Formats: sequence, structure tokens, C-alpha cells
Amino acid sequence: MEKEEKRKIMIENYQNAYHHGLCNDENLKVLTLNSKTCIDSISMQLIIEDNKVKDAYFDGEACAICTSATSLLLKKIKGKTKDEIKKILKNYHCLIEGEKCNQDVLGTLMVYDDIHLQPGRKECALLPAHLILKYLNEQK
Repeated sequence: MEKEEKRKIMIENYQNAYHHGLCNDENLKVLTLNSKTCIDSISMQLIIEDNKVKDAYFDGEACAICTSATSLLLKKIKGKTKDEIKKILKNYHCLIEGEKCNQDVLGTLMVYDDIHLQPGRKECALLPAHLILKYLNEQK
């Protein structure tokens, strides 16, 4: 993927993030995670039915990388089972760390394929993945 195309996807998902804003359903659990390295803080709600993510929402204060990564990850996990999501997250973590990953599993998330070259930005890209995993692990 060309550098300009990656930039365009990131900016689009920052400025027009998927389901930015929490759902007004009081029955939905809200989990929040704060970055250990910067001011990024995101809250998330996942609607899980029949072992699949039916929908997802997020809110918070975060940089362009964190916000766009959250948007792209939520789009990617919609309709997926917990096992499928864990496979996506494992490959995404490898991508962000600069390790070998299955690019076919990641699709558009490949826009972050050079984040590992900026160690200070890795946490920004990984924060939503950590929160999704935390959410899934807390589900019964």
C-alpha cells in the first residue's frame, strides 16, 4: 500500500471514526483504558450476541493514530466471533511490533505496517486492541 493511501485511510478514520460516541444503552458495559505513555484514553462498548460482535462503539480523547486504529479495528471485528477477533488481534500486535504477521487477516489494518519504526507511537496503535481483548476476556 502506498504511503499516501495509508495516510488517507488514517485521516479518514480519525476525522470520521466508525461509531465514535458511546451508545445510550444503559445495559451495555463500558470499559475504559488509558495509555501508559501519553494522554490517550478510550472507552468502548461491544454488543456481543451469539458469540459474535454485532456492533461496537467508542469515545474518548486520543491522538490520530489511536482514534483511527480504534475505528479500523471496530470495523474489522464487527460480525466476527471471539476466536476470529483474537486471531486478528494477535496478528495486529505482531504487525505493530514489526514481527511477521498474516496480512490477509489484517486487511486495511496494514496501514500501520511501519508504526514499529516509531516506538513512541506503538502504544497509540495498540491501545484499542488491548481494550478489545480486555472486553472479550471480561465477557461471560
